[in-house]
Amino acid sequence: MLVGRAARHDTKLQLWLIEQGADPWATDCHDSRAWFEETLVPAVEAAAKAAGIVAPETSPWRVLEAKREHRGASFDSVRNVEYLDLGKGKRFLTPRNAWPKNARYDFAGNKADDKLFDGHQTHDGFIVSERVRTWLDAQQVPGLELLPVALRDRNNKARGTYWALNPLPQDCLDTRRAHAHWNHIAPESISDYSVLAIDETKLDPQLPLFRVARLNSSLIVVRRAFAEALMAQGFTGLACGLPRR
Repeated sequence: MLVGRAARHDTKLQLWLIEQGADPWATDCHDSRAWFEETLVPAVEAAAKAAGIVAPETSPWRVLEAKREHRGASFDSVRNVEYLDLGKGKRFLTPRNAWPKNARYDFAGNKADDKLFDGHQTHDGFIVSERVRTWLDAQQVPGLELLPVALRDRNNKARGTYWALNPLPQDCLDTRRAHAHWNHIAPESISDYSVLAIDETKLDPQLPLFRVARLNSSLIVVRRAFAEALMAQGFTGLACGLPRR
């Protein structure tokens, strides 16, 4: 981020910082390339390569994101489910826990934004269409729960059924390398992080997507190959972005 800000005022300084080993793509936002003018990107990439700094696309991870769609509907938290249970990755399809049959999402935001797409980000995760659910079912993702939710618009009109993604949580964040920001109220949980540093020794190698345990967000991490396969389906409303580094 520092390198990107420097580039806005002094290109020579920015390239010099990269030569000294500064990572031009280190940022606390996912779109690390947004810091650079498009015409400057080739010079930045060349300087980084010369300095031995790998491009962000080489990361084995992607982050599931919402793709902005025109007039796309927005949603808050799921109704009739205990607050934060879904966002924390609680297991629902077990003998001890049952997913409520009346679970639903209500439309939020501007009244004119009421179009449905294959994927929507919510306050506690993501919901997907039947088309996405069918594809995910075919992939047989271990530990992934696809939970039915009714949709209701602002006129109290039913808008069909979508599916809430509930991947298996993995306690795989290297908190030191991630520069974890610990929650001062619940010390065992992480409010935020600076770098998505995954410790693969703590991760089930069979999982193509998962939640990061202890992280107070709805972050869903996807392996790069699985993300590419997902995006190849042409689903609307979903994207797989680069992780923080």
